[in-house]
Amino acid sequence: MRQCVYCQSTPETLTRDHVFPRGWYSQFTPKSVQRWIVPCCLECNKRHGENEESLLVRFGLALDPGDPEFRDIIEKANRSIVAAAATSNQDSEYREKLLLKLRDELLTGGAELAEHALVLRDGSWAGQDGQFTALQIDKRALDTLATKLAIGLTYWDEKTILSGSYSLTVSPVNEPDPKINEFLSSSGREVSGGPSIYALWGFHPRAPNHRVYYFEIFRLIRIYVVGIPSPHEVDQT
Repeated sequence: MRQCVYCQSTPETLTRDHVFPRGWYSQFTPKSVQRWIVPCCLECNKRHGENEESLLVRFGLALDPGDPEFRDIIEKANRSIVAAAATSNQDSEYREKLLLKLRDELLTGGAELAEHALVLRDGSWAGQDGQFTALQIDKRALDTLATKLAIGLTYWDEKTILSGSYSLTVSPVNEPDPKINEFLSSSGREVSGGPSIYALWGFHPRAPNHRVYYFEIFRLIRIYVVGIPSPHEVDQT
């Protein structure tokens, strides 16, 4: 396989990409858990890596600080905004700017929160103790992560290139749909990567040529991805 699973390019040099980021696995992940590794070009690897680094900070800050299973993830996120933990002046400036940026993304003081927002269990880093505080998550960043998971997992499981063959729609949810997940559990595939990632995928019960994926990340982020065949793919069936 000399093709990037994400962009379908055929570069001379390919890397090995962890579909679910390697640094996102909790320290409580069983050693037996199989990592999803796929061929990827340097450009896609770099682009996804930067997106995942940004999201991990936000996810980690929204996790329950009292949950021991994610202690290492939470500590990693908190260190990223502490200037004193920097290894250089440039690194210190970066951390200070990141903290300011995160504070600008805060939503406070209301029962109604914008879509793609995470309620913070501990807002002390933001100076918001005692207030109802949430952190806005960029929709494009979340869409990029979810489509990457769907594309990468499909190749890892089936050796099928999903890019270009399906149009993918991402839908974050507060709670999973029990009927869809029950159907996927009984007729599709299911993988648990320890406490950090749980995935279900298969074909839609009412549209057999539509793919459906459910991802639960850190027991905090719940996302459905629906894949609809492109017109070219439908014509060939």
